[in-house]
Amino acid sequence: MPKWERNGNDTIPLLKVARNARLLISRRFHPDLQRSFEVLKRAIAAENWETKGKFPPTIKPLLSQIAIQAIKLDEYDEHFFNLMPVLFPYNKFTMSKLIKRTVFADHTALLVERQETLLKELKRLADEGFAKAEEEWEKSCQAWDKRQKKAKAEAHALATLNGGDESASNAPTRHPSAEDGMDVDVEPNGNHSTAETPGPAKEGGKEAQPPGKKFRLTETMKAIVWELVLLSNECCRLENEKNTLEGSVMQVSEQGLRKVLYQKMLACFPPGWMSTGQISRDVSAMKKKLEKELEQEQEDN
Repeated sequence: MPKWERNGNDTIPLLKVARNARLLISRRFHPDLQRSFEVLKRAIAAENWETKGKFPPTIKPLLSQIAIQAIKLDEYDEHFFNLMPVLFPYNKFTMSKLIKRTVFADHTALLVERQETLLKELKRLADEGFAKAEEEWEKSCQAWDKRQKKAKAEAHALATLNGGDESASNAPTRHPSAEDGMDVDVEPNGNHSTAETPGPAKEGGKEAQPPGKKFRLTETMKAIVWELVLLSNECCRLENEKNTLEGSVMQVSEQGLRKVLYQKMLACFPPGWMSTGQISRDVSAMKKKLEKELEQEQEDN
């Protein structure tokens, strides 16, 4: 007769458990993780499971190690947690709660480590691209200076037509042309945005100010920024999940963590060449683009 084991609310043969575990492991997991599961199965078989209310302390370090391995191999998903009640005499919720609480600190540390690596790469790219950013800014300043001189010449000519009364128009109405550079908004930190304002350039308005320094993100830099945001969101999710599992009502906001992240990103760029406002706008644009692409894919399917 086969041995029997209690698993959640179901009573199933232990031999069947072993057979199902082998099928799940071989079909769905990375070979390295499969080998670790075999080690775990032997450790489970060697334990005494008569006291169900206490998880064997000798198994927990091995289980934690395997969970971290699964995270690194991108195998820490529903398939992973679905296997747990097949291996252990506990239901999926109990095993998920145990594992997530046990590996929380190490899991978060992995995400933070990845963030630090990406921030270093972002700074390296910013340092490499500074010369080009400076060159583009100087060209914008030259174009702005050219427009200012042209506007003054037009004002002088108009004043002559009006009988020498230059007060009639110190800043004539001008329409945007291909040679126009970027109109800029002054931000709290002294930087400028590239938002254009329709209508004539007024004295003391945006055209009266020279272009601000701005570092345009390359596609590679945007990809890094987006991954950093995703990692920040995942840290937030893990923290809130742990609090919920522990019965705490405390919740961390994505916006709060993102503000901290934006300051770290800002430090990757030369002083005065980037702002958290610009980073936020770029992230919003990336999000809208991805949402649009996803929507298009769903329509195509």
